[in-house]
Amino acid sequence: MSELREGQISWRGDLLFDGRDLALTELEGWDDLPEIETGNVERASRHGAWPGRALAGQRLVTAVGVLVGAENLRDVHRLLRPLRRALTIAGEARQHPLRIRVGGETLTAHAQVTARVIPGSTAFQSGHPIITVQWTCADPRRYGREYQRTVTPPRPSEDGLEYPLAYPLDYGEPAQGGALVLVNAGDSPTHPVLEIDGPCARPRLNNLATGTVLEFGLTLADTDRLLVDCEQGTVTLNDVDAFHHISPGSVPPEYWTLVPGDNPVHFRPLSSEAGASARIRWRDAYL
Repeated sequence: MSELREGQISWRGDLLFDGRDLALTELEGWDDLPEIETGNVERASRHGAWPGRALAGQRLVTAVGVLVGAENLRDVHRLLRPLRRALTIAGEARQHPLRIRVGGETLTAHAQVTARVIPGSTAFQSGHPIITVQWTCADPRRYGREYQRTVTPPRPSEDGLEYPLAYPLDYGEPAQGGALVLVNAGDSPTHPVLEIDGPCARPRLNNLATGTVLEFGLTLADTDRLLVDCEQGTVTLNDVDAFHHISPGSVPPEYWTLVPGDNPVHFRPLSSEAGASARIRWRDAYL
């Protein structure tokens, strides 16, 4: 995927506002906080309200551009034809990638087209119509590029105390593996995708930054792969639903997030053999 230049917008993988045929002149809702639902509850007999958890609503992104690549009305119709085709209702519930580069930073949201305005004004007749597009992002977060890290279970030390004891005591090398620090460089919690490969029993992932634990009451063979999508809240084992394997002490997958900053993550299965690992994929998230 090619890198965007300043002021460019890519929609569904196609360069839409390219600065050559269609130039961006105004952008709203991209770097603004979306509408916030506070969850506050009015107090019955006192001033004010009981504070609730603030949650962001959908993000509305509005881009305004001018068609600059046309010299006559024939060019206008030629350039507008693919734009109209791209900026129509998809007829499905899927969200599609919306990539925008402003301020030297390219971020991606997932959206649907919810408005398109191309007024037949004097600007249209002169070959430079003003085009307004609005997208609605069900998930208000914007995401950076994807990262991936792999952690293996802790490997116990083969060293130990030797008898008879001799002082000072030599405890050998400590256990290795089983932990790493994942960094979400954004400003909002992000939901990762986890891939756990066997052989291991009762795989367990603990994020020390949030105190949340994901644990599964099953044993994975060396050919098994457990896939956990924390955004969708799904768990599959070799492409078969395995949500029922979540242990009682575990949080639901959608509550296992990477908060902004450092996230020390421990992979601690009950037992494991060589080849077991947990692969974690995530994107920095910005609200």
